[in-house]
Amino acid sequence: MRFFLAALGLALLLPLVALAQDGTGAADKTSPYVMDEVVVSANRVAEPIRQVPHNVTIITREEIERSGSNSVSDLLARQVGVSQQNYYGTDRNAVVDLRGQGNLAAQNVLVMVDGQRITPADMAAAPLNAVPLGEVERIEIVRGPGGVVYGDRAVGGVINIITRKGDAAKGVSGSLAAGYGSYDATSYKAAVRGREGAVYGSLAASTSDTTGYRANGALWQQDFLGSAGWEANPALTLSLTSAYHEDRYGQPGGVSRAAALSRDARRLTGTPNDYGETTDGRIQGGAKLDLDALGSLDYHLGYRARENPYAYGATRYKINDETVNSDLAYTVGFDLLGLKHTLRLGGDFWNSSYTSGSVAANRNSSNVWSGGGFAHDAITLVRDLSLQLGYRYNRYEAYGEDIPTNNWNNNAYELGLVYDLTKKASLYASYASTFRTPTVDELNWQDGMLRPQTSRSMETGVRAGLLDNLEATLAVFHSVTKNEIWYDGSRGAWGVNCNYTDAVVRNGLETEWRYRPFKVLGLRANYAYTKATFDQQKTTVPLVPRHTAKLSADWNILPALLLNVSGTYVSSRQVNAANSLPPIWSYTVVDAKLAWTIDKFRITAGVNNLFDSCYTTLAFSNTSYYPMPTRNFYSGVEWSF
Repeated sequence: MRFFLAALGLALLLPLVALAQDGTGAADKTSPYVMDEVVVSANRVAEPIRQVPHNVTIITREEIERSGSNSVSDLLARQVGVSQQNYYGTDRNAVVDLRGQGNLAAQNVLVMVDGQRITPADMAAAPLNAVPLGEVERIEIVRGPGGVVYGDRAVGGVINIITRKGDAAKGVSGSLAAGYGSYDATSYKAAVRGREGAVYGSLAASTSDTTGYRANGALWQQDFLGSAGWEANPALTLSLTSAYHEDRYGQPGGVSRAAALSRDARRLTGTPNDYGETTDGRIQGGAKLDLDALGSLDYHLGYRARENPYAYGATRYKINDETVNSDLAYTVGFDLLGLKHTLRLGGDFWNSSYTSGSVAANRNSSNVWSGGGFAHDAITLVRDLSLQLGYRYNRYEAYGEDIPTNNWNNNAYELGLVYDLTKKASLYASYASTFRTPTVDELNWQDGMLRPQTSRSMETGVRAGLLDNLEATLAVFHSVTKNEIWYDGSRGAWGVNCNYTDAVVRNGLETEWRYRPFKVLGLRANYAYTKATFDQQKTTVPLVPRHTAKLSADWNILPALLLNVSGTYVSSRQVNAANSLPPIWSYTVVDAKLAWTIDKFRITAGVNNLFDSCYTTLAFSNTSYYPMPTRNFYSGVEWSF
């Protein structure tokens, strides 16, 4: 299969390169898509996508407004190679998977907001529902190992969500919005952004409520976001971002496979009294100092507090988590031995004080500390060829009342090559390693021999602007993970977390095509093939679809009327590691959205799951399927000023 993937990748890559080199389509004009976009999340410094030896996706504010998405998780699920695991059809507890992490995706994909990690210290998913889509300026997705720059958890990739601020504002602007949809869904939002000289800032508030698709599936939440910045002088910029999230939710639990296929039974619940609440606040300050020829310094210090009481049956539980994070990066450019270097030196740490367990009994207390330093150098070997080298040393410590003291030293490294074929096409290749240490949940419930997992990954790809209005990307990857951490439910009365004895091999191909034949019409198609298997058993990692394909079109039917139609196909997925249970069936979902702009008003109406498909993205056994909503509708109005 490795030879097949390599051959297929080369077969697709060669015509792309030939077209890009051909020069047809006026190569001197800038591509309307992403070839010249700048990405920050790859190496913690702004650099063009064409210089990054990984498959990168940038989702801009314009793309968000032209998309048919209503939530961050839905928007991410439409990207190439991204699959979604959703419990109840809302953003809450939704997990996005990069490169076949499967049922371990919440722990193996690092999610950040404005550079501050929101992937928690336990096994919970990053709270994507705490980031309103209307307040997202852009999203950067860097696929593949990110351990050199970000350390722990950056196995399948890194997702950095960047919120809207007032730095680009001219004066004061803002918006008011309200929405209504199926399942008695209501939403209200308000935002204001502004700038006065060297000072800028933003404030946003939103609330939403729904009874949910399933019985006991209600969700209420509210969010407040704020930011401030001060360009103290041409060299120094100070910034502050903050957010507060609160929600209350029902937990309808899973249903049987047979019930998930029934339009009536799939909406029922066997846990009508299970519920939960969350309060989640975070704040982060930053300072950036430009030292001209001496380089630049970028520093962040953040704090996050999360409280999550919940109930299963008659028992009440509670999670408390306080996390401090800090990072410092120094970037400098210089010439050495006739070669141009861009050197980044950095260090970071995060510390989590974590408590969980039954409210009525003694609760488990844990403390986790992770920190390290890294060096990354981008070297221009010749005009069109650059070499990237990176290394990280990381220290991890965990101790608590009910877990053994653990001290681990981990390393990560990266080697990358990027070759610019033309101004509109580049080839890249990389070899990288990364690691993941156990979460506090895994340490609290283990076999006594749990240790970190390590991964090695190879990737090659091409990015090409084929015409003025056509762009394509292709990436082929191969990774091997040893000691992958997983939950073995067959051991003991309640199961344990342990390391796989088998290596886990992931091979895949990702390709995306963007075409704008007319100014008013944009077309986008992507496809990903992912094979994630246990090396000796030859079984498939649970919840990893072999094939995903997505199509979308945004069309200005009239100058003020925009139609977006998108379709997603996901192939079947295995439920358990032994592959002994019937797989989750494949599905195709089509969504449509209309947006009409009248002066300062924008009116939207849309339908999700247009063809009323019964599907599910998540299951753990034949009795724990989590059905997604069938056809549903929504509408909204927004006034901008």
